[in-house]
Parts: sequence; structure tokens; C-alpha cells
Amino acid sequence: MEVPILLAALCGLRQSEIAACTWDKLNGNVLKIRGAVVMDIDNKYVHKEENKSISGTRDIILIDYVSNRLNKIKNKRTEGSMSEMTPSGVLKGLKRLCRQLEIPEYSMHSLRHYHASTMLALNVPDKYAMEILGQNSPHMLKAVYQHTFSSEFLKINSLINEHYNSVMQHEIQHTKK
Repeated sequence: MEVPILLAALCGLRQSEIAACTWDKLNGNVLKIRGAVVMDIDNKYVHKEENKSISGTRDIILIDYVSNRLNKIKNKRTEGSMSEMTPSGVLKGLKRLCRQLEIPEYSMHSLRHYHASTMLALNVPDKYAMEILGQNSPHMLKAVYQHTFSSEFLKINSLINEHYNSVMQHEIQHTKK
């Protein structure tokens, strides 16, 4: 479960992209996202060479933690899947893990939303967030993927409060003169 969770939560990959990730696509801290594993009309998993969209074909620069973990797990392998689990197996495993940890059940897709929301909280410009997530629409990014964190909301509210306290303090001092 580690590899799929790292790739979804900290890199924003789609479940179908994670299933298509192979060790030969990992070079140091760069992961080439090429293809997807999806269900065909006979309900069998097939590897498609193309991604969901043109924007989906991309190179991701991994954060240090993910790069270090993947390269350790890779252990000189040059081929094969990064995760031997099917997409549905990953989803079932994640839900089982959530129940064991007694936390709300998350989907792999919700981990992708988490990554998008983290980039929003870090003020990553939309163009870069879209490229990282393989999105071609700012509407999709803003309307579907990015959510606010309550802790960030409190920080923003505090920032606004401090701004107006400062403005009002200045006005009070100016009025007294």
C-alpha cells in the first residue's frame, strides 16, 4: 500500500496512472507518467499507452521523501510494476487500512484531492498545479480538486483580522490627531 499512497497523496497521481507506473520510469527524483491501467469492455484490466488527457503525459519531480522511499523500494530493479496490486485491490486495501486506523475511509482519488488542496494552501500557481496533476482545465482544478483546510482557513481569518486591526488602529490614531 505504501507506493500507491505515496504517489496519490504526495504526487497527485490518478489511480489508473499509479497502476501503470513501472520501475524503468523512475530516474532519481523524476517519475515519467506514461499510460494508464483501466478496465476494458470485458471488465479486464488493460494497459493503455496514452494517459487520460494530453496533459496527463508528464514528468513529475518527486519530493525528497517520496524519491528516497521509492528508490529504496526499487532496490536496483529496472522493470516491473511499482505496485503489483490492481486498482480495485488498492482501493480495498486503503479502505481496510482506514478502518484499522479508525479514521474515515478515503479513496485513492481523495488523496489526489488532498495533494491539490495542499498546493492551494501553499499558493502554488494554478498553471503549475495543473501540470503536476495532469489537468488541462483551471476550472476542473478549482471547482473539483482544490478544497480548503480548516487550519489554513483559521490562519487566513487571523491574517484578515490582523490587517483590519492594524487599519482601524491607524484610523483611531489618525482621528485623535
